[in-house]
Amino acid sequence: MNRILNKEIIDLTKSMKEVFEALEKNCEPTLQLVAPSYYLLQRKLQAILRECRSITLFQAKLSKQIDDKYWTSVKAIHWIACFLDPTFKSLNFVPQTTCDDSKFKRELMNDLDKWILDEMSVVEDKLNALTTTTSDNRCTIHIQCMF
Repeated sequence: MNRILNKEIIDLTKSMKEVFEALEKNCEPTLQLVAPSYYLLQRKLQAILRECRSITLFQAKLSKQIDDKYWTSVKAIHWIACFLDPTFKSLNFVPQTTCDDSKFKRELMNDLDKWILDEMSVVEDKLNALTTTTSDNRCTIHIQCMF
């Protein structure tokens, strides 16, 4: 019995390995993978009817741990990166099985517009500040050279 349980646990955790490896790539940006990876992990941890009770409990506890830890790490920048990536733009990875799921996705799509505009404003402000600083430095250098 324990051998079967151990094998099932190993098989379950092996299936999640690829998700974490995708997020750990050193040479590629992975911001757009964070939210879809969360949903992929949750799908991998959904109970299957014929699994033994121990595996079902293990999946439920692991799913809760991932939810508590991982979901709070998904930020607006991750959603923006998903939206800007043509692969994830429509956010098909977000489930819509319940009314709450559909409402969440609808509100998320509305929030994305605001978040993108907010980020663009931040970048614009930084560029304006940089331009002003550069202009001020040129004036200072020019004045110093004259004296």
